[in-house]
Amino acid sequence: MLPAFTKEKWLVPLVKKTDAKLHLYCFPYAGGSSNIFRSWPVHVPPGVNVIPVELPGHGKRLMEKPIDDLVELVEKMGAAIGASLREPFAFYGHSMGALLAFELARFLRRHGLALPMHLFVSAHVAPHIVSQRDPIYNLPEQEFVGRLRDLDGTPPEVLDNKELRELFLPIIRSDFQVCETYNYRDSLTLDCPITAFCGEDDGDVASREMEEWRKHTLSTFQLKTIPGGHFFLHSNEERFMYILREELKKVLMNL
Repeated sequence: MLPAFTKEKWLVPLVKKTDAKLHLYCFPYAGGSSNIFRSWPVHVPPGVNVIPVELPGHGKRLMEKPIDDLVELVEKMGAAIGASLREPFAFYGHSMGALLAFELARFLRRHGLALPMHLFVSAHVAPHIVSQRDPIYNLPEQEFVGRLRDLDGTPPEVLDNKELRELFLPIIRSDFQVCETYNYRDSLTLDCPITAFCGEDDGDVASREMEEWRKHTLSTFQLKTIPGGHFFLHSNEERFMYILREELKKVLMNL
C-alpha cells in the first residue's frame, strides 16, 4: 500500500471545469512553478482542464525544502496524487518536467494505477540518453549564474538581485541536480502515444535527441519542432499553444 501524502499541496487547478472531458497535468521546468501554466486555460480546447503540479520548494510551496533526487521526488509525488488523478488524463512536461511526467507514468504502471492517455514532452532528451554535457548544479555561484543567463530561463531580476538569488538559487540548483543525477533504468515500454516538442534553436537539446523518445512507447510517436530556443513555450507561446491545442483535440476525439 502506498504511504499517504496530502494531494492538495501538489495540484493547483487553475480553472475548475466541471464538464471537462480531459485533465491535463502539467509539470514545470527547473526553477519553474505552477504559475508558468497560468495562461493555458484560455488556449486549450474547452473540454480540457489544465492542472499544474506544484513541487516542494516552488511557488505556493516556497517555504518547503526542495527535493534534489528524482526517484524520491517521483515516489512522493506518486504517493500523493497517483490514486487521485482524474480520468481520462494526459501529462505534459517541459525540460525537467518531461522527465517527471515520464517517470510518474512509469510509477503509475508499477502500482497498477490509471495511466495517461497521452504523454506530451518538450525540451528534454529521451530518458535513456546519457548527457555529454558537464553538470552545472554544483558550480560556484558566479559560474552557475552565468550558465543560467545563457539558458535564458531565469528572470534577470532574480539573477541581478542578491536577496532573490539567495532565495531562489538553492531551489534552481536542486532542480538541476534532479536532472543531472538522473539515471535511467530500463523497464516495460509505455503504451500511450508520445508527442515530443523541440525548439528549432535549442542549443541544449537537439531534435535527434528528442526523436529518441520514440523508443519509449509501443504506440504512436510524433516530433514537432517549434521556432525558438529552449523556452519556446514562452518566447513563441502563440505558435506552441496552437499546435498543442490541435493535438489535444485529437486526444478528445478518441474519448
